[in-house]
Amino acid sequence: MYITDVSRSYYGVPMTNAEEIKFFGAIYGTIRNFDHFLNYAKKLEKEGLWLLVIPCHLIISDLQILHAVNLALRDFVLGQNTAKKISIQVLLRLLGESQISEAIKIVHPRANMIACVLIFYSGEINNRLQSLISELENLGLITGITKKRICAPNIEKIKRIYDISEEEIRACIRRRDEKPLELIEKIILEKIALTFL
Repeated sequence: MYITDVSRSYYGVPMTNAEEIKFFGAIYGTIRNFDHFLNYAKKLEKEGLWLLVIPCHLIISDLQILHAVNLALRDFVLGQNTAKKISIQVLLRLLGESQISEAIKIVHPRANMIACVLIFYSGEINNRLQSLISELENLGLITGITKKRICAPNIEKIKRIYDISEEEIRACIRRRDEKPLELIEKIILEKIALTFL
């Protein structure tokens, strides 16, 4: 999942704000020292760049990420965001949480964690975006950077986080050949969509 441009409208709502927020895409790799990474990410925010780290074991599919990103961007367009930063709004949407402190506890970043890093930006900073990825690796903040999803989901942990029961999974079956991961993904997408309702 690597996106270099995002449409200027979402669900027919024009994005006219000069500080329009865009989703650049996702990269994957190992976060070596989370505190150093966080300090670097805070500096980037002053340049109009936001990074969100999601532990790979919490990601079941690209669709899960894209759904949360699209809904968070829509939240900002419609003025329905509860977080001030797009990265935190996406985290809330992704985890189906309404409390920032709870979402951060769930993610629980640590050193040497294989993670997905979502990149958001505002303004016209395309040249900066191209150098950002090599900079992250050159500084030793992320190693083994790739654009290919390398996540191995921890299904039991995901079921606990999203409060998914076996009964709920069975209730989602529509076809005999549906795999448990597909069913869990359906439930997660629904919970992401209904977070703030």
